[in-house]
Amino acid sequence: MKQTLRVPGSDKVVTVVLTQTDGVWQVDVDGESFQLTVEVDDDGLRLSTEDGRSHTVQAHAQAPNELLVDGCRYVLEDATHRRARAETSKTAGLMAPMPGTVLDVRVADGDAVTKGQTLVVMEAMKMEHAIKAPCDGTVQRVLFDVGARVCAGDPLVEME
Repeated sequence: MKQTLRVPGSDKVVTVVLTQTDGVWQVDVDGESFQLTVEVDDDGLRLSTEDGRSHTVQAHAQAPNELLVDGCRYVLEDATHRRARAETSKTAGLMAPMPGTVLDVRVADGDAVTKGQTLVVMEAMKMEHAIKAPCDGTVQRVLFDVGARVCAGDPLVEME
């Protein structure tokens, strides 16, 4: 299987090729290869690499393009559709700048907002970070509730 994906929280696009033989997966990411073994346990999938590192991966039936890897949420985005989505979305600056916790959500779905208005306040590295509207618009969807843990690059609010 070959897929081109955008790396969460960045503009980097990678090509991933997966092949499986006798329960071992060969993974090639932009020409760098490694092997994974996959086991199913109560927490989801346990991926183990050749050098002994392991990761827990969980998928959600309601959002098949989202994965939790060691507790951090990743959205798999087909890079071929990224440009069209970026042109219709005003999400610049609406992502978590680093892993943290949502402290306050100051808007709701459907709210009209102005450029510079604080939409979400999060705590990361013992500091508060205000996520502000990059332009005038309407909140399409608030993606996290107060108390939610977020990973770097997680979109917090969608605007139109």
